[in-house]
Amino acid sequence: MTDTVPAWGGEVDPPERLLRLDVNALNFCAYDMALRNVEEFSGWLAVPNTLESAWIDVYALPERKRVAEAVGRQGVLGRGLERPPIVMGLRLAYEDGVLRLVAGYEDGSIQAWELSETPSGLHAELNWSHRPHTESVMALTLTPALDRVVSVGADARLAQCLLAEFMPPDVWTLPRPGNASLAVRDDARVLAVGGWDGAVRVFSHNAQLLATLAYHKEGISSVAYIRRGRVHTLAVPEADSDEELAHPVPQHLLVAGAKDGRVSLWDVPFTRDDVMPRLRAP
Repeated sequence: MTDTVPAWGGEVDPPERLLRLDVNALNFCAYDMALRNVEEFSGWLAVPNTLESAWIDVYALPERKRVAEAVGRQGVLGRGLERPPIVMGLRLAYEDGVLRLVAGYEDGSIQAWELSETPSGLHAELNWSHRPHTESVMALTLTPALDRVVSVGADARLAQCLLAEFMPPDVWTLPRPGNASLAVRDDARVLAVGGWDGAVRVFSHNAQLLATLAYHKEGISSVAYIRRGRVHTLAVPEADSDEELAHPVPQHLLVAGAKDGRVSLWDVPFTRDDVMPRLRAP
């Protein structure tokens, strides 16, 4: 264990704020963003609805104009629930000209929509709805290819659904309940799950436990793999290369943040032989 953080040489400029958008912060769900054009910062941002955290609003960027309001509202009203389950996590994906939205809910369900452009904004068409969890969905993410949804929750389940197709989800049982964060490695062969018990557990595509990383004293709030792809982009100037970096960054580097206020970096280079096939549906 070291307290030295790998970094690039030279000075690092402070981040530049591009936009500010006031949203409903009285919920457990973070925003997500999908860019159509990275250079022009053109795309969409999804957040819980301004008035009701069970619904979702989508804003166009950089205009900050709401183009879809209360996505999921009709489904909630159709079930006649007195207290609709709130959104716990959401993801936007833009691929091949198609914008998709997926959300995990307090009741353990996951829903996915296709968002199509109309003269008045975006129209949300529900693609599928599953309930793979017995308790609240706590985290969900997309595989790097943007074709599958992976989720964990307050229960001991790990679920995987195809994003664009209606098929029954794959569900596995994890060693412990109470899983609050999730990340899929860039090659989609390994995933990391952060637990309320302060441990990060690394799994193969079929939920085989590969490692338990015990360092934090409180629950894990966030986990992430280094990624140079379409879901999360590593902010390295185009002129730079791994050879030019002061400390080349391993692509299997895993970072975890916890409620104890600490951030840990892990070098967990599981190989192809360790994990076999990619994360996939049968």
